[in-house]
This record gives sequence, C-alpha cells and structure tokens, in this order.
Amino acid sequence: MLIFGAIFLFIRFGAVITRGIINTYRRDQFSDLESIGYQSMDLYAHQEKIRIKNPADIARMFKIIHESQKVGAHHSHPTDTILISFPHGT
Repeated sequence: MLIFGAIFLFIRFGAVITRGIINTYRRDQFSDLESIGYQSMDLYAHQEKIRIKNPADIARMFKIIHESQKVGAHHSHPTDTILISFPHGT
C-alpha cells in the first residue's frame, strides 16, 4: 500500500510541476508577442471580422492578459470561438 501511495504522490507532484513549467513557457511566448508592438489586430467571431487599428488598445489587451493570474470560467452552455490574428507587417 505504501508503494501505491508513493507512486500516486510522484505522479501528482510531477503533474503539478509539469503544468507550472508549461505555463511559464506559454507566458514567455506571450511576452515575446507583446514586445513586438503590433499596429493592428483582427478578431474573427460569428463569421465577422473586426479590425482594431489602435496600438494603445492592442497594448492594453496584452497588458490585461499578461497581468491575469487565473481565468475563471463557467461553461455549462456552448461557447463561441474567437480567433485573434495579427496581419503580417504590422
């Protein structure tokens, strides 16, 4: 029984550490995007495209996401996908 407990703890702590490493890696990737200073951003939702051309608004979005520690969500209903893209050269 002790062996099973040790294996469980090893797997559990391994998962927690791995998740922390992945989150740090993703946050670093996001910081790289943030530092580019995009001039425009396209949002696609409900088969519509919205272009944001204000660099201050784009920077504000990056700041909000970057400073967020956790995202609370409740999805007992279908959710819509939003695609964010940055046109080349901007």
